[in-house]
Amino acid sequence: MATKAAHKRLAREYKNIQESPIPYIVALPSEENILEWHYVITGPPETPYEGGQYHGTLMFPSDYPFKPPAIRMITPSGRFKTNTRLCLSISDYHPKTWNPACFMVSDETTAGSITTSSSDKVRLAKESHAWNLYQDSRFLKHFPELAEENRKLIADKQAEAKTVSENKTSSAAHKAPISNNTNNANMVTKPNSTSANDSGNKQNRSAQSSMSTTQKILWVCVLLVSWVVASRMFSSSS
Repeated sequence: MATKAAHKRLAREYKNIQESPIPYIVALPSEENILEWHYVITGPPETPYEGGQYHGTLMFPSDYPFKPPAIRMITPSGRFKTNTRLCLSISDYHPKTWNPACFMVSDETTAGSITTSSSDKVRLAKESHAWNLYQDSRFLKHFPELAEENRKLIADKQAEAKTVSENKTSSAAHKAPISNNTNNANMVTKPNSTSANDSGNKQNRSAQSSMSTTQKILWVCVLLVSWVVASRMFSSSS
């Protein structure tokens, strides 16, 4: 049970947080116990945690502010063990050096921390909204507005993925007829080319045949003229 001093101090700090929100952090006391606080950290940009949503608890001692709170993280992050008291410079393990500095992106290896790859942290950040919504009942209880935002976010992502999938299917379906039409066009073009060649050959043969007939006629005419001229010359000489 909180002392009057602790209750007064925590109530004042909650009011200050409401009036001057802390970047990337939402925190509030439990309605049943002012010593139990719940927080949500939004992963800061340009880090493996970017866009992630991490729910955890702060358990304040009854003689707060003379001792710091015990910190736990509930949402898997790749940085800390879940539901485990964290040994950090801002936790109750080191009360003399406690301060409200950010601990999320520190690489300090301490009790309660784990080592994972950056890709694992990125993956967990992407999965964190769904995890909080479907796996964390305390998140739903203390942060109903964030839970509703998560529902909309997940629904939008699912709709977007469905649209992309449908577009890919539609694109694949349209590619096949285009390919067939192209082949058909090629098939049609080839006979046309052959037909054109045949037509040209026929025209050439026809032209050659026509030229042969003309030549024959000319030769006949030449022979007739020559015969007439020769006859006249023969008659004149007689």
